[in-house]
Amino acid sequence: MSLKNIEQTIQFFENSKNTIQDIFDSGFCNFCGACIHSCPVDAIEYLDPQILVKENCIQCGSCLELCSQNQEVRYSKQMISIEKNDQIKDIHSKIAEVPLGRFKEIWNGFSSSRKTRNVTMVGGVTTSLLHTALSENVVDAVLIPEFTEKKQNPRGKLISNPEELLQSGGSKYLPTLSLDRLDEIANNQDIDRIAITTLPCQAYVIKKMFLDTQYEKLVKKIHLVLTLFCGSGIPYRDDVEFFLKAKGVTESLSELKVIRRREKRIWRINPQDIERYIFITKDGKEVSISSSRILRCKTKSNCSTICPDYTGYFSDVSIGASHISSNIIIARTEKGRKLVNLAIEKEIIKTRNFSKINNFLINFMGKNKRDLKRKSYQKFFKNK
Repeated sequence: MSLKNIEQTIQFFENSKNTIQDIFDSGFCNFCGACIHSCPVDAIEYLDPQILVKENCIQCGSCLELCSQNQEVRYSKQMISIEKNDQIKDIHSKIAEVPLGRFKEIWNGFSSSRKTRNVTMVGGVTTSLLHTALSENVVDAVLIPEFTEKKQNPRGKLISNPEELLQSGGSKYLPTLSLDRLDEIANNQDIDRIAITTLPCQAYVIKKMFLDTQYEKLVKKIHLVLTLFCGSGIPYRDDVEFFLKAKGVTESLSELKVIRRREKRIWRINPQDIERYIFITKDGKEVSISSSRILRCKTKSNCSTICPDYTGYFSDVSIGASHISSNIIIARTEKGRKLVNLAIEKEIIKTRNFSKINNFLINFMGKNKRDLKRKSYQKFFKNK
C-alpha cells in the first residue's frame, strides 16, 4: 500500500478546486456511484464505467465529502481501534492476526441448499442471508450487483422475490455501480426496509450517509448492509481491454456482450477459475476468462492501494471465504446477528467448527491486506 497514494488522495479532498474527477483519473475510484447520488445539480455522469464531471459542476464538495476514498477519517486512530482483533483472541486465536475488526459473533458456515451453492462463488452464505431476509419479511427488497441491459459491467439491481436471487448468484469482479439505485430506493413507496450488498468501501459510504441529515430519507430505509471481503480491488476497463487484445479480440469493450457462466472442471479447484466471464464479439466468437485472471490483469494502481478496510467494519454482516465451499460469517451489529441466527434456525445456513484448512485459508487471504494495511498506518502516523 503506497503512502504516496494515500497522501495524494487526501490532498484531493483538502483542495476544494478538485472534484471527484481527480479520484477517477488517478485510478482510485471504486465505482460505487454514491457521488452521482450526492450531486445537487446532476453534474456527475457514469459512462460504463467512466466517471465524468460535467461543466455545470458548482464545486460544492458534496461528492468529495461522501466519497469512500476520502481517506482522512479512515487513516485515524479511531479506525485503528475499530480494526483491532483483541476480541477474537479468546474465541479463535488461530485467525487473530487477520484484520477482522469488532464483531458480535462469528461463524464458519455454508448454504444448506445445493442449488444455491451451485450458482454462487463460495459457500453461498450471502445469497442465503438475502433469501432469509426476503422470505422472512425482514426486508422488502435487496440491492445486489448484476449484469443488466447488456452492459459491460454490473449495475445495481433491486430484487423483492427471493427466488430471483439464484439468477444473480456469484461474485462480480468488475467495476460495479452498486449504489446507482439510491434515488430510486429513497423515492420508492413500496420499499420501507432494504438490505444492500456491498464491498467494504461502499459500506463506509453508507455509514457516512447515516451521519449526514441530507440523506435522512434514504437511510431510514437501509435496514441491513452485507459486505464481502475485498483484498485487491477491481481492474479498470482499459486493463480488461488490454487483456482481451492479448487474446485476439480487436473490438473495444463497449462493442462486446458480456455474460457470466460457471464451468466446472475436475482440474479447477479455485472457485474463481470456475466463475467465468464470457466476452462475445460481433461475429459470435466467445472468449472465456476466469474471475481469477480478471483480477490479475490489473496493470496500474487501483482503489486497493489506498483502502485500509479488508472485511467491512461498517456493515451489519461481513462474509468472506473460509474454504472452497464455506464462508466465515461476521455479525457486527445486533441486527446482523439476528439475521444470521434466523438463517441458522430456519436451516437455510449450516455451521461447522473452524478446521485447520479454514484457518489456513483465512490467514492466507488476509495476510497481504493485513501487512500492507498495518505498514501504511505506521508510515502515515510517522509522517504526521
